[in-house]
Amino acid sequence: MYLARRTINGKPRYFIAESYRSGRELASRDLVDLGPDPEDFIVYPGGNAYYIHEVVSEKLLDRGVDPDLDELDRIFLPFIRPDIRRIIDPLRERARAMNPAARLSPAQVDELDAQLHIFDKRRVHFLRFGQMEQGNVGRLPPALLRRFYRKSRDEIEQDFMAMEHILKEREIKIYVYVIFDLQRFFTRHFARSAPQLLEQEEVDRRFVDEICRLNLVLFPGQRRRGARLHEYMQRYLCMYFDHEYAGASLMEDYLREFMDRHRAHFQPAAGRSVSDEKAQRVFGVSRQELRAMSRRDIIRRYRRLARRHHPDHGGSHEKFVELNEVFQSLIRRR
Repeated sequence: MYLARRTINGKPRYFIAESYRSGRELASRDLVDLGPDPEDFIVYPGGNAYYIHEVVSEKLLDRGVDPDLDELDRIFLPFIRPDIRRIIDPLRERARAMNPAARLSPAQVDELDAQLHIFDKRRVHFLRFGQMEQGNVGRLPPALLRRFYRKSRDEIEQDFMAMEHILKEREIKIYVYVIFDLQRFFTRHFARSAPQLLEQEEVDRRFVDEICRLNLVLFPGQRRRGARLHEYMQRYLCMYFDHEYAGASLMEDYLREFMDRHRAHFQPAAGRSVSDEKAQRVFGVSRQELRAMSRRDIIRRYRRLARRHHPDHGGSHEKFVELNEVFQSLIRRR
């Protein structure tokens, strides 16, 4: 059993669900509707004690499922009062350490490998290592994937929804770019390290094509719905278009790599501000245009100029350094 969070009429609603074998496939079904707040089913008799209301067990029995109290406890754990969580969390961690999960047999590893899509492995790789380079994604150790063994597609997606909460705001768009493997569509060497330098209209188009393709691969039932984008895929659409790339922090990493390659020529001048006159000259805009530019406008203008002046593509080394100095100064001001 697992906790499933669904969006119904624009509002979150929670269900106890389960994965089960349906022929050769793993399917899922909702067992108990917990409403908008599962905490309503947690009873506190006093002190640090609590229990799950018996109505939950009764509803599970009505669905032909014998409730496991440990499983119910795990499902409701995120909704238990914080002061009680602080007490029981260390106890659960100690119990988990003393009883590690059983290792999968070679046959089970093969079954898991056949069950998981490469999209799942790319997500696990980024969430575990935080790297854009995923050359070894096909050889992830089974221990990192074991949690998905014999889980339905719905349960796998619910797991990822919970896991993705660790992402920082500045990582979200990079995460989507990586897990959809958009870099494979571009030959530029910086496609794997600085996607914001790519032509964004082309990146957007590739992303839309890829999310539509995966929508039908992972959720084949969507074909019967006129290929409507599944709710789980809609989430990634919002993550991609509602966020910007990591901005200054990622660009600083990129510039640091560039500067390291040219360390004999100059040292970085971090944090230096530039005049409006210099910014106008380097960006090729008027004073009014510069003042009206939003953060997104600055990034777009920078991308265009960076492609033109990058030394690796025949541009001027001095102009590229000057461009980045202006870009960092303007971004800091915004």
